[in-house]
Order: sequence, then C-alpha cells, then structure tokens
Amino acid sequence: HVLRGTDISRRIVDAAGVTADQHVMEVGPGTGNLTIPLLETGARVTAYELDERMHVAVRARAHQRGFDDRLVCHRLDVLAADLPP
Repeated sequence: HVLRGTDISRRIVDAAGVTADQHVMEVGPGTGNLTIPLLETGARVTAYELDERMHVAVRARAHQRGFDDRLVCHRLDVLAADLPP
C-alpha cells in the first residue's frame, strides 16, 4: 500500500509524538507521504525501501524540501538486512 494524503500522515506523526530530538526508522517509505511529515518535525529518519522508483522518489522529495541532512534512505530488502538491535 502507498499511504495517500498528507492529513492522515500528519495525524499519524502527531499521534506518535515524534519530536526533533528523535531518530525514526521507516520501513517502506514509498514516495515519502509519511517520511516528509516525519522530517518536518525536525526528526532524523532512516528509511529502507526495496523499490528503486520509490527510493528515488522519496529522496527527491526530501531534497526538494531541504531535508537531505536528516534522511538516510537505504535501497534494500529490510527482511534480509542485518539491522542493529
């Protein structure tokens, strides 16, 4: 599924209580409909996206908004990745 609509995305971020001092891991960011509101809080986001088109899209959207310094997006299958605990 691709999350559509910024209203629901912002409500999710608000409900989660994400703040600027946090580091969020996002699995499957898609085109960034949740990623951008997360970054707008000032939080850092590390994302894992398998699909090349989505990987390019989320990075481009973050770049357009000046969030390059707070987004790290890995193109890989998170289920096969060796993630830190």
